Amino acid sequence: MPKCCSRVSEANPAGQRSLYAFGAVGFLFLYLSAGAGLFKMWEDDWTFYDGFYFCFITMTTIGFGDIVPKRPKYMLICTVYILIGLALTSTIIELVRRQYARSWQQLRALSGPLADTLRRLGDAGRGVDVSALHSDLRKVLTVKSYTGPDTMVKPKTSPPKVFCHISTK
Repeated sequence: MPKCCSRVSEANPAGQRSLYAFGAVGFLFLYLSAGAGLFKMWEDDWTFYDGFYFCFITMTTIGFGDIVPKRPKYMLICTVYILIGLALTSTIIELVRRQYARSWQQLRALSGPLADTLRRLGDAGRGVDVSALHSDLRKVLTVKSYTGPDTMVKPKTSPPKVFCHISTK
């Protein structure tokens, strides 16, 4: 690893993990694009987008079945591509999930009024009073507009109460 990159990774290991997660998702995109190119060559009536759609739907195990390969001489190669792609996709999804979990743990470790409100939001789930978050965000992120040499526009006073309810139906 180059010296400049090693200094960055030593200073910010969480940023390095995020970079790995983004790199893995980028690699998955390239893998799906390569498969789309192969299917465009193998199947006469497929476009690149048809091939990408087939690869994405197959690798994420959605599998609508509306587009399927028709050439039997490429079925073995297609099967190997899909098996490798399924393993790759599930590994990358797990990598991104772990990064998300680490980020959530770091967020929960924060302190202050904003962190407390976010913690309450995560713990409560339904019917949470979002106006508390709004007022905490207003305290932390006070935005002032410059309109002239000595005038600053002050933020509005208290926001209206807003309640958030998520329906499971």
